Amino acid sequence: APNRWRCGRALRWPRPGGLPPRRRGDGFDVVLDVTEFGFYNVCARAVNDDGPDVELGCRAVRFLLAPFGYVDVVEGQAGEVWVTGWAVGPEDEIAVNVYVDGVDMGATSTRIERRDVEALFGRANAGFARRVRRIPAGVHEVCVEAPDWWFGPVQLGCRTVTVDGGHMPVGFFEGTRSVDGGRVVTGWTVDPDTPDVPVQIEVEIDGVVVGAGQTTVPRNDVSSAYPGAANSGFEILVEAAEGELCVFALDDATDHRTQLPSDSSEYYPTCP
Repeated sequence: APNRWRCGRALRWPRPGGLPPRRRGDGFDVVLDVTEFGFYNVCARAVNDDGPDVELGCRAVRFLLAPFGYVDVVEGQAGEVWVTGWAVGPEDEIAVNVYVDGVDMGATSTRIERRDVEALFGRANAGFARRVRRIPAGVHEVCVEAPDWWFGPVQLGCRTVTVDGGHMPVGFFEGTRSVDGGRVVTGWTVDPDTPDVPVQIEVEIDGVVVGAGQTTVPRNDVSSAYPGAANSGFEILVEAAEGELCVFALDDATDHRTQLPSDSSEYYPTCP
C-alpha cells in the first residue's frame, strides 16, 4: 500500500472515556481516499508550529470493499440462458452465482479478460460468462450475485428473459452390423437449434441402456440438408443380445430424449 501523509484540521469531538475536551478543537477527523484493497498502516501525527511534531500512534487497517459489477447480457435461447458481465472484489478472481426464478443454478468465476474494466479498476480478468441449461420455455427472472464473506451476497443485477422451447433432435436409426464383440448401431441425428454441436445418443435393449455415444461420423448427405451438421452420424457398439432395441437422441438444452425412428429389423426387433 502507498505511504503518504494527509493533513486534517482539528474538530470538536468527544475525548475517549467521556472526558471533556481540554479546549476547543481537541479532536480531529480525517477522511483518506483509498482505491486499492489490502492492509494499510494508518498513523497520525500532530504538527506543532512552535516545536517538534508529536506522533499520536498507528493502527493496522484492512480496507475492504463489497464486490461490485454489472450484468452485460442475459439472453434466452432454446432451453437455456446465456449470461455475461463483470465483477470486481478484494481478490483477483471472485465467484459469481446465477439464479433463475430464485433458484441457484450454479457458480462461475471472473476469468475472462476485460480491458475496459482493468482501465477503471485495475482488474484484468474481471469478466464472467455462464450458460444455464435445462430452462423450461417461458418468461424467467435471471439474477446474478457475488457472494462475500464480510458483506454477504451482493446482487450485480437482474433481467427478465424469455426462453424458447426450441426444437427436438431429428434423425434416423438406420440399422446394425456385426463386429467382434457385438453389434454396431448406426444412424444419424441433428439438433436443429445447434446443428454444429454433437448430439448425445443412448441405446436401449428392453428398456435398459446398453450403450451410449455421440455424433462423430461425417455425413455429407445430412449436412446438405442441415448446414453445419458435418459430423451427424453415429456408430455405437453394444453387446449382442436378443430384445427390443431403441435409439434415443438427447436434446442438449433440456435433456429430453427423442426416439429415433427406424424401418430396420435386421438384428433386433425395433421399438414401434
